[in-house]
Amino acid sequence: MIRQLWCCMRLGMEWIRRLILIKADPVAYARSIGVQVGERARLLGIHGGTFGSEPFLIRLGEDVTVTAGVQFLTHDGGIAVIRKQVGPFSVFGRIVVGNNVFIGCRAILLPGITIGNNVVIAAGAVVTKDIPDDVVVA
Repeated sequence: MIRQLWCCMRLGMEWIRRLILIKADPVAYARSIGVQVGERARLLGIHGGTFGSEPFLIRLGEDVTVTAGVQFLTHDGGIAVIRKQVGPFSVFGRIVVGNNVFIGCRAILLPGITIGNNVVIAAGAVVTKDIPDDVVVA
């Protein structure tokens, strides 16, 4: 019983530590979970689920701004619906964001995409394909 309580307390303390780090230094938090983050990145309003379940598959370039509610999805969980018919497999993909990129509120970035340099992704956009340099996606 005491061992279970101690384990719960440790998990609770780790959860609180992460919450504090997210607010105090979101870039340090992102790096601590495995996201590759370039210099001068701004992560505004991120939360524990922003970088999905495989944050090590995400790379952000220099001068990238990620705003509140953005979701990085590195795998397709919907594949579970057909797993009985086709067998055990999963779909995973890296998300690579270039330099000087702005990602607007509540944008969703799907697995296996690369975003070029000097790109603006509008609020609410769902990015399903690679984005070339020097464009606005809305």
